[in-house]
Amino acid sequence: MKKLIGVFLILAFAMAGCSTTATVQASTPEAIKPTVTLVPTVVPTATLMPTAIPTTIPTATATPVFTAERQKIQAIMEAYGNVDEKDLTDAYWQKLSDQISKYGEAKRILTLEYHGDNYNMYNGAYSMDPAEFETQMRYLLANDYHFVTGPELVGYLEGWLALPARSIILTSDSGAASNLSIPRISALFKGLEAQYGITPHMISFIWTASMDPKESNWCKNDACWQFFRDALNTGYFTFGTHTETHRDFSTLIDADTTWDLQTSMKAIHDNLGINVYGISWPFEACSTNPKLIANLGFKFALGGYSRDRNQLFTYANDNEPLCLPRLFPPNPDGLSGRPGGMTLEQMLDEAMNQYSPLN
Repeated sequence: MKKLIGVFLILAFAMAGCSTTATVQASTPEAIKPTVTLVPTVVPTATLMPTAIPTTIPTATATPVFTAERQKIQAIMEAYGNVDEKDLTDAYWQKLSDQISKYGEAKRILTLEYHGDNYNMYNGAYSMDPAEFETQMRYLLANDYHFVTGPELVGYLEGWLALPARSIILTSDSGAASNLSIPRISALFKGLEAQYGITPHMISFIWTASMDPKESNWCKNDACWQFFRDALNTGYFTFGTHTETHRDFSTLIDADTTWDLQTSMKAIHDNLGINVYGISWPFEACSTNPKLIANLGFKFALGGYSRDRNQLFTYANDNEPLCLPRLFPPNPDGLSGRPGGMTLEQMLDEAMNQYSPLN
């Protein structure tokens, strides 16, 4: 019993001690308590963003020009067998339209006859070198001339295509001997196009007999036809025929004319894949049977002075498209041999005078 009383007394004192300790802790000064600083939470204010109002007004799409004419040009290209897409673009035809607005429509156009860019014929009366050729091309480009392509010449001659008064028709009689000049002209045209933003163009007529490897060492291993293929792919050339046998076609009977032209046309088609529709007559002697030539599929042919020595230019709606005139470009001395003594500027100015046709 005494033991139980002792235990209770111990428990009592223990409980009393706990109570005392609790009281001391409760009375601890506030100064020794850790201070907690409350940082107020900042609620961001919503910013009202103004609705963006478009400042760019949509530009109306320009109406394409020459749409009907372009369809006809494309049809000619397709029949020819080579479609040059860059000559069908809106930009190309808009520029043509702008040139017509600026200079007026061409009533007649100067056609120049080259033999590549390096030749000397008729004892120097008809000559050219690469430097002079480049000078003449730069003059035309600097003065904003339009270079007429083969399909465009067809449209102009038939009267359904207007061309700017500042237009030029460049032609060249070509063959195996053009193995250097054609690649050189292609490279020059590429550089000039990049510089001036205008595409030069030349209508080149191939003398097909000269392309036979048996006639020329230049043409071994298909070398001659290959440089013409390369030129065709540049888009700087329209090709026609300078005939197969290079004879005087004003003296040939119809059977010989037909055989010659069909033979030449086939050679060009077999090697270049195109169907030509233009001729440059050897010796500038036009055929005396234009109906036969038209029936063979030709749209134009060039005869120099064959038709009329007073008619120097190619006219819109020309009534003799199979015997068109050509003039000689100036020689390196700056003067032409046909018509004698005229500069390039004088010939171009004469064409711009827009006289009535003499035919």
